[in-house]
Amino acid sequence: MKLFRAALSRAAMAALLACVVSRALAAEDLRADWTLQSAEAAIGQSLILRLDVKGADAVDPPRLSVPGVEISWQGGGPRNSTSMMTVNGSTTTTVSKSFAGSWSLKAKAAGSYHLDPVDLKVGGKSLRLGALDWTVRAAPSSDRYFLRQKLKPDTTIPGLEVEYSLVWYLGESARGPEFNLPILDEPGIELVQDSLQSPNADSFQVQYGGHTLVGIKGTETVGGKSYTTLSFDFKVKASKSGRYDLSGTGVTFEGVVGSSKAQDFFGNIVEQPSYGTLSAQAPSVALVVRELPEKGKLKPFSGLIGKLSLGWEGARKDYRVGEPIRLKLKLGGVLNKPDLDLDYMVCSALSGADFQAGADETVAAPAAGAALSGATAGGTGAKGEAGTLERSYVLRAKHPGALRIPALKLNYFDPEAQRYGEAKTDPIDLSISGSALSSSPVSAAADAKGGGLLRVNPPESYGTKRRSWPWWLIALPGAVLGAAFSAAGLWRHSRRRALALGREEWRRQLVPLDANEGRAALEEGRERLRRLALAQGPWAAALAGAGKFDWLSARQVEWDQALFSDGRGDEAWADRWRGIVEEARTWK
Repeated sequence: MKLFRAALSRAAMAALLACVVSRALAAEDLRADWTLQSAEAAIGQSLILRLDVKGADAVDPPRLSVPGVEISWQGGGPRNSTSMMTVNGSTTTTVSKSFAGSWSLKAKAAGSYHLDPVDLKVGGKSLRLGALDWTVRAAPSSDRYFLRQKLKPDTTIPGLEVEYSLVWYLGESARGPEFNLPILDEPGIELVQDSLQSPNADSFQVQYGGHTLVGIKGTETVGGKSYTTLSFDFKVKASKSGRYDLSGTGVTFEGVVGSSKAQDFFGNIVEQPSYGTLSAQAPSVALVVRELPEKGKLKPFSGLIGKLSLGWEGARKDYRVGEPIRLKLKLGGVLNKPDLDLDYMVCSALSGADFQAGADETVAAPAAGAALSGATAGGTGAKGEAGTLERSYVLRAKHPGALRIPALKLNYFDPEAQRYGEAKTDPIDLSISGSALSSSPVSAAADAKGGGLLRVNPPESYGTKRRSWPWWLIALPGAVLGAAFSAAGLWRHSRRRALALGREEWRRQLVPLDANEGRAALEEGRERLRRLALAQGPWAAALAGAGKFDWLSARQVEWDQALFSDGRGDEAWADRWRGIVEEARTWK
C-alpha cells in the first residue's frame, strides 16, 4: 500500500510540474524593440532599422517620418518557432510567436537626425519603441572616382522632353553603389518611361524610386588616365515651370582606399585592395522651365507644342449616300504628348446634318495622346516622322447633293517662334448621289459646330445662321394678356407651368419600343432619340444646363454609327433603349 501511495504521489507531482512548465512557456512575454544598423552613415547611404517583436506574429508596422530622410518599409513577417518538452512520458508543444521587419533610412544631407519614440499596437496592447539618433556625414571622395551630369537642353517649357545623362567614372573597382538623383525626386519632373534603356551583357541595373535604371558600361580616357564608365541616359519632362536645382546628384559606394599584403592560394605574397565608404558628387546643373506666354494664348489651349501641320488624305470626289468615305487625318510637328482625345473632337466636329463621322473601327485606335511621339502612326501601320499622328475616319453622307467637308482648326504653341498658331485642314468638296435617308438625326454636339479645341471653320457659302428668338420674348405677349384677364392666366403662362408642360411632353417619348430586336428596333430607337433631342423651351434649357443633352448626344452618336455600320443591326437595341429610359426618367 505504501508503494502504491508513493507511486501515486510521484505521478501527481510530475503532472503538476508539467502543467506549470507548459503554462510558463505559454505565458510568453509581449515585448518589442528596434535597432539601427549604425549610428553613422554617409550622405545617400541606406541605414537599416530592424524591428523585432516577441510574443506576437501579427504586427502592423507604424508609419515613420523624419524631415530630410527618405524612409521605406522593406517588408517583414512572422518568425515563429516550435519547441517540445517531454516529462514522464508526457510531451508538451509550445509555439513561440515573433515578428521581424525592417525599414531603409536614407538622408540626402549631412547632419544629426532624430526619430521620436513610437507607439506600436500589437494585439490590442501598446508597446513603446524608444527614440533613435544618428549622424550623417559626407563620405570622403577620391580622384579615382567622379561623376558628370548633363541636360540637353537645360532651358525648356512644360511638356517638352529633355535628355539627361549621368556618367560615373571609375578608376578602381567599386561595389554597393547607392545613387541620389534629385531629377527623379522632383515632383514637377516626370520620367519618360519609354526612354529607359534595355539591359544587356554590358549593363548594370539600379533600382531607384520604383524605376529600374540601366547603366551601360564603357571605357574613356580623361586627363591621360583610363576609366571604366557607367552611363545612365533617359528623358524627363517638366509638368510646371520653375528652376530645378540638381546640385545634390551623387553616389555613395564601397571603393578602394588602400591595399594590404596577403598570401594567395599558392603561398605567394600579393597586394590585396582594401575597401572603405566613399562618395562622388556631380557638378551642379539646373533645369530652367519657362512658363508659356499669356500674350496671344488661344483659349481653350490644346496643350500641343511644336509647329503643327494638319491635313486630310485619301478623299475621292464622288460618293453615294451612305457609302463609307474613308479619310486619313495627318497631324505633324508635335513635340510633346498631351492628353488629347482626337477621335472625339473630330467626330463631334464633323457629325451633323450632312455627315455622320466616326473613327475607322478597322484600324486600332491609340490611347489618348499616346501616338503623338512615336515614329509609327497610331495603329495604322504606316510609318511616319517622329511627332506625327495619323488616324483614319469614316464619313457617310446623309443626303445627296454638293456637300463640303469643312475645314478643321487646331491651335498650338511654336517654341521656336515663341508664338501661338492654328493649323487647319483644307475643305473638301464632294458630289453625293443617291436617295436621302428616311430620317436624318442631328446631334446636339454636332449642331454646336464642334466646340472645344478642334473647331469647324465654315466656308463663306454656308450663309448666315438664322437668329433664334429667346422663348421669353415669344411668350411675353401671352403673359401680358394672361395677367390682364386673371391670375390663373398669368400662372398658366409662367415659366413654372411651361417647364411642367415641357417635361410632361418630353417624357411621353420614354416608352418601350414597339420592335423588340434587329434593325427595326435600331431604327425606331434612333427616331425616338432624335425627337428627344429636338425638345424646345424651358425644360430643354434646364436639361442642357445640367449637361443632360451631352449625354443624350453621345447616345445618338452610338445609334447613328450602328445604323451606318455593317453587321450591327442584330444587337439588343430594345434593351439599350430601356436603359436610356431608366436614366432619363430620373432627370429633374
